[in-house]
Amino acid sequence: MDFNMNRQTCRCRFKILYKSILWIALVSGIMYGSMVYISSYFYTEHDMKLEINLLMTEINLLKNKHDSDLNSVRREFEHKLTVLRPRVGEELFDELSVRSLSKVSDIARKIAAEEILLYDADKTGKPDFALQNSGGSILSVRNTEHFLKRPNILGIPIGPHSHSAENIIQAGVLPGECWAFEGSKGAVVIQLIADIYVTGVSVEHIPPALSPTGATSSAPKDMSVWGLKCLDDEEETLLGQFNYDNTGGRVQYFEIKDIGKSFSIVEFKIHSNHGDPRFTCVYRIRVHGKPKI
Repeated sequence: MDFNMNRQTCRCRFKILYKSILWIALVSGIMYGSMVYISSYFYTEHDMKLEINLLMTEINLLKNKHDSDLNSVRREFEHKLTVLRPRVGEELFDELSVRSLSKVSDIARKIAAEEILLYDADKTGKPDFALQNSGGSILSVRNTEHFLKRPNILGIPIGPHSHSAENIIQAGVLPGECWAFEGSKGAVVIQLIADIYVTGVSVEHIPPALSPTGATSSAPKDMSVWGLKCLDDEEETLLGQFNYDNTGGRVQYFEIKDIGKSFSIVEFKIHSNHGDPRFTCVYRIRVHGKPKI
């Protein structure tokens, strides 16, 4: 009798212990998932410093380019002044040199400052006719499958949902805020804010320094852009093919050859990525051009 009571007591205690362990695991999973979810929407101080350093590097590169151009102008100007020297007196020559070089420097600095401010506004210095805030929209992703894999604890999904394709035409570019789709091939059709002659496109991806894994193998690689008259246009017009280099600058511009046709709808086709077999992550696409008058 005592032996049976002890067995029942042990079973009861074991059930309580088992349920306690399950509850602890469940609560821990929810807490961990909440932390992952919250952290995906906020920059850490380290991420912010990296972002600032990258922006400063890009601005310095732009400034160095302008300094180089300025030096070229100065050399050419000095050469012309040297040719002019025999024709004027030394005193007049020296006065002209100082005034002219000073004016050239002032103008060049003003131009450089304006272009740096323009560049910093959207990192390209060119209007984006696909920008959602200005009226651009996503019409279709064709047969592209969204990457929806999410971690789970005891069958309960944890973490943020996959971002939609609309992310690629929005201004913010933060780690994780991309359109992720299955595999390495995909397509997206974009309604532009106006009927334009497309002159170029820009593709942006986060650099390895801001990637949580330190790698960018999910970045798109081989891409093409097509002009459409309507969503179901069976005679798409190829505007250009290009390759995004994930070891190059975060924003890469690709010029489109003038074909004399305007479009209000464009389709981007991603043909490969940089090696990730699971998914491809597209952060930002810009479309540049001249409005049809």
